[in-house]
Amino acid sequence: MDVVGFAGDALLKAVPTSESYSTWLDRWVSTAIRQGLGRSPPSTTAPNSLVPTHDLTCHSSVSASTGWDRSLVPYGWAMPKRCDLILPCRDEAAALPPLLARVPALFSVIVVDNGSRDGTADVAREHGATVVTEHNAGYGAAVHAGIEAATAPCVAVMDADGSMDPDDLLALLDDVEQQRATMAVGRRRPVAPGVWPWHARWGNAAVLALLRRRTGLAVTDISSMRVCGRQDLLDLDLQDRRFGYPVELLVKAQRAGWVLTEHDIRYRPRAEGTKSKVSGSVRGSLRTTYDFARMLP
Repeated sequence: MDVVGFAGDALLKAVPTSESYSTWLDRWVSTAIRQGLGRSPPSTTAPNSLVPTHDLTCHSSVSASTGWDRSLVPYGWAMPKRCDLILPCRDEAAALPPLLARVPALFSVIVVDNGSRDGTADVAREHGATVVTEHNAGYGAAVHAGIEAATAPCVAVMDADGSMDPDDLLALLDDVEQQRATMAVGRRRPVAPGVWPWHARWGNAAVLALLRRRTGLAVTDISSMRVCGRQDLLDLDLQDRRFGYPVELLVKAQRAGWVLTEHDIRYRPRAEGTKSKVSGSVRGSLRTTYDFARMLP
């Protein structure tokens, strides 16, 4: 057996039965980057010995097996991009630098600038993101523009305001890649009181109650963090271009027979210097709730 074949056979034998090959490989490469290339793969008997790049306090179903640090990737080594991460943005320049620095390296980032006046697009480019400009205002319009620009087999979407941790995408992507789900979605868990204003939570709960009653869909949050196949999403032919987009997605996904899974995700205060277009005011929450309700069957 040649050297390459021997090495490949040894790597496959080292994969523990408790995790998928892709998850193990992510964990190994992440550790190799931190410790220096050429070292042995991480121990399969003591996974807790791995040191994550970030200090993570995880909820029950949050995966933090890999915390990629882009700054440690050797020059010229192109990490595999299995998923395009779409960040719909309007005036999120202050939030983008720390957020983009935390995105796991297996994601390519597409920032969709939706009418920003604070230099969001320039900041995104400076930090390595692909920028798409969408002139039609609306959350759904921005997300759809990102989906059309994506090229990876899977797409992820999350808020760009710093309230969500991109490391939490890893568990969602694993569900989709391992075919445990057609779409995996986040279930927000506030890390401190006051993070999720009462008026925003009320609107979310009211629409969820109607959604469960009319469709039987047992989701517990209308979250903006989700992962699914790009072509699967395009095939749903979503039409809403406002804040009703996530509800239309859930309704059509159920009709199409999609398998959905939920994972707890951390929900933090948004970045300083930014203001929510949804939960930042009672009026914003009411407008979003109205858009949600319009998409109910």
